[in-house]
Amino acid sequence: LAVVGDAVSQRGADEEAEYDAPRALSFAVFAALYTGCFQHWWFQVLTDGAPFAAEDDIALRVLTAAVQTVLCQFGTIPLIYLPIMFLITGAVRGLTLATSLERAGALFVPLWRRNVAFWIPVQMIQFLFLAPEWQVPYCCVAGLVWNVILSNMAGPLEASPQETEADFSGSPVLAAAPSSAPASKVVAVATRGG
Repeated sequence: LAVVGDAVSQRGADEEAEYDAPRALSFAVFAALYTGCFQHWWFQVLTDGAPFAAEDDIALRVLTAAVQTVLCQFGTIPLIYLPIMFLITGAVRGLTLATSLERAGALFVPLWRRNVAFWIPVQMIQFLFLAPEWQVPYCCVAGLVWNVILSNMAGPLEASPQETEADFSGSPVLAAAPSSAPASKVVAVATRGG
């Protein structure tokens, strides 16, 4: 699904541009490791650690779902998900560690803000209404949409001339330069609103 999301993002960004297979591979490797390995385990931990709430105990069910969502969005995402995403996508695409870290420093907050805005409602539904065995499939479907957003924001390594001159809401973000370029040559661009 990460590859599909990236393909949609790449196609939407520039229909004339050549498909960037290393970019797609970087998102595929990241998704396989995070969603495939970590997320199954993490959702089980959250489910096992949650207090049992009877079907008619709406207040406890909402509180439990809120705690699980907060643990994901304000614990897992900034401490595990985003750092691993920047390290893996940078490594697979041949970026230096310094360039990957510089890229992470510039994109971290805008990505986290977008992540929180997207995933809090999605995860409240997940934890409130879905049985544990359906949580990962549900997140995979929602993740397809998220992967388009993620790939659009964190996929490009270089800014086009239009991006460097345009003002897209004044939120500066750095996109990493190719690994052959020194970190000081990283191009400044702006996020595309939202």
